[in-house]
Amino acid sequence: MKRHPNHFIYTKEHGWQVKSFLPLAIVGFDVAVDRQINFQNPATLVMDGVIDLHHDIMAFLILIVAVVAYILFSALFNFREVVNGHREFEGLGAVTRHVNHHSLLEVIWTILPAFILIAIALPSFALLYAMDDVGEPTLTIKVIGHQ
Repeated sequence: MKRHPNHFIYTKEHGWQVKSFLPLAIVGFDVAVDRQINFQNPATLVMDGVIDLHHDIMAFLILIVAVVAYILFSALFNFREVVNGHREFEGLGAVTRHVNHHSLLEVIWTILPAFILIAIALPSFALLYAMDDVGEPTLTIKVIGHQ
């Protein structure tokens, strides 16, 4: 969905569309309400970037939670205590043998979070510098205060 502010400009030839959706527009005015789950519609491109960054970070978060939950539940299922305090590994010997002291696995789960943090940091730094840019102001006011 395109969320650029120019996308929401209503012209005379589109007036019938605006009037036909007026009852729905009254219900969905763009104001903050109690227990609101999502963001309001963005008024600037910076806020549009904030919303996109939020959605990207949430996608990373959901992926990480799903992978960690899968690993946790598979470990709980595969390495459970079976009979009289003894663990049974006959069917899982090939799998469990390669988990302990596996150097490549340890390097992967050390490097992978660093790549994820870099993938989150680069767009957030770009957005941070975009927020700092004020563009060409049409009016500059100098205020001096004395105590």
